[in-house]
Amino acid sequence: MTSSFFTILLAYSSSFIKTCQAQNFHYYLLRVQWGPSVCSSAHCRISPQTEFTLHGLWPQNGTGSQPLDCKPQDKFSLVNVQNLQTDLIYYWPDLYTTTPRSNHRFWAHEWAEHGSCSGLDQYTFSNDALAVFRRIDFLAVLQLAHINPGGQYSPQTIVNAFSGYMGLDPPMLYCKRNSMGNQMNELRSLFERLSSMGCPKHLLDMQYRMHPKISCFPNLKFYQEKVLDAPNVKSQSYEKHYLPAWEVSKQKISIGIISPYATQVAAIQEKFGKI
Repeated sequence: MTSSFFTILLAYSSSFIKTCQAQNFHYYLLRVQWGPSVCSSAHCRISPQTEFTLHGLWPQNGTGSQPLDCKPQDKFSLVNVQNLQTDLIYYWPDLYTTTPRSNHRFWAHEWAEHGSCSGLDQYTFSNDALAVFRRIDFLAVLQLAHINPGGQYSPQTIVNAFSGYMGLDPPMLYCKRNSMGNQMNELRSLFERLSSMGCPKHLLDMQYRMHPKISCFPNLKFYQEKVLDAPNVKSQSYEKHYLPAWEVSKQKISIGIISPYATQVAAIQEKFGKI
């Protein structure tokens, strides 16, 4: 597959499917697109930026269906997203014309067809869509897996790059055929429903992996010191043990590193593989 790049659907299964029935959907589907590929199979009036941009954040049901046009009377207004317009223009542009009027039409379409079914107001939906999109540096994830624009890669290679990144579920790829072959056009992802919808959050308050000297930082900065250290990480056997000293000039040593994340493994190999 020739990949000048694509649209991205990444997958986070929703933890709120059973606990929140207030809305008529189960999860969000994030759609991200690669401008050069989109514009190679469609007419764009300007040269697209060589970055991923947001296509939309779509409420979806577990069956694959989606609610649409839930509030036809709630018309999109730029006044409601005035403080977001700079980010919307950069991260969520209409690739086909990219004028103020066309951008407005594009955002209005995404709100009317999808955002109106989110249970959020226009500002919150737009702001949350931007926040979810910016969680991941999509191009960096691909380049870390040695996938670069213009190269030829199998769909599974691309899927694996995201599957290994911070535990993401496999994304869905959408490709279009043109004179250059099959080009990846879109990548799609299921993101868990946002807590701003009013659904309850359930904090797991015990961690079993990090030594307390390591867990103290995220616990303090991100979890308001609500996460407890399990007995196993506080035991003496969990203390760090240094390797015995050796003279590098006289002795070789092999060190194994275990990581659950494929992209982390790739980064370690890139940094230290030749040492």
